[in-house]
Amino acid sequence: MFLLVGMTAGQAQIIQLEEARVNAKNVKVKANGDLNFTVVESYSNQFQKNPIAFMKENFDIHTIIKDLQDLNYEIYEVQFRNKKGHLIANFDRDGTLISTSQAFKNIALPLSICRDLVKNHQGWTMTKNQYLASGEGELLDKELYKITLKNGKETRRIKIVPDRSPRGLASN
Repeated sequence: MFLLVGMTAGQAQIIQLEEARVNAKNVKVKANGDLNFTVVESYSNQFQKNPIAFMKENFDIHTIIKDLQDLNYEIYEVQFRNKKGHLIANFDRDGTLISTSQAFKNIALPLSICRDLVKNHQGWTMTKNQYLASGEGELLDKELYKITLKNGKETRRIKIVPDRSPRGLASN
């Protein structure tokens, strides 16, 4: 028996996989008409982990403005979407980020919120969650987690506003 296990373990192979590339859904730019762009995440959850940083690294509004300069729009609304949620960014005619809003569902919660849930809701299981945030420029002014908990047949819906530094947040 030891010989059989040894031969099986000796023939096991390790296969190294290449980095997975996940295609995100379309990025829409609204400027009195729709223009569609496709973005690619370098790794799974890259977009929802930090949507504003993802936008800054992967999207150039100045190219859009240059391509549409004859139309002279005042505001450009750019929508980044994937299956978990979206980021909507509003730019002025010069390409300055005016505001953002974002919404994501069923995401990994920050550690501090997980600790709070375990401490204050023992015996309850999280069944779904939603993250909502908005702000001016790159700073988030408002953040909210909506969480649904179940314990047997009982259901609770709680809202958590995360603690923030006085300077605001650059991203979630």
